Amino acid sequence: MTDACRLDAPDARPTVGDLRRVRDMLLAAGDASAVNVAQALAAILRGGDAVSALGLKASTGRRSALTVDRIATRDELLRRMAARHYPRMSTSAQAREIAKAASAYWRRAARLDVDLEDMPASYAGMPREFLFHVARLPSTVPSERTIRLVLAG
Repeated sequence: MTDACRLDAPDARPTVGDLRRVRDMLLAAGDASAVNVAQALAAILRGGDAVSALGLKASTGRRSALTVDRIATRDELLRRMAARHYPRMSTSAQAREIAKAASAYWRRAARLDVDLEDMPASYAGMPREFLFHVARLPSTVPSERTIRLVLAG
């Protein structure tokens, strides 16, 4: 069986050889980000913890890289929601409306929507479209005050 066939198989996991090849390709790319990922793969190949090597574990008093990324994604979704659905309102009014819509969404649909493969078509073009994506991060919608700070920033 060739490597290409093996990797195309459902649920195939990368081998140590695969990781070494990817590490080498990333090092050859020369890009700073690629080199950082290559160094993380090298640490994993030496037996290091993958979560720590990739910088995904939070150090004491700090948020993990995953949490920071989820918050940034959530904040961007909230800004886009405000711009699309509440464009002529003040920041405070936008935050109030988003908080109200989010509260209703979390009470009624969020727990069910998390398990869906795709967003329901009825959400398209509605505030729920953005809230559906926020709920899947996983992340919660922050308080009205935090939404106001996000929108103002």
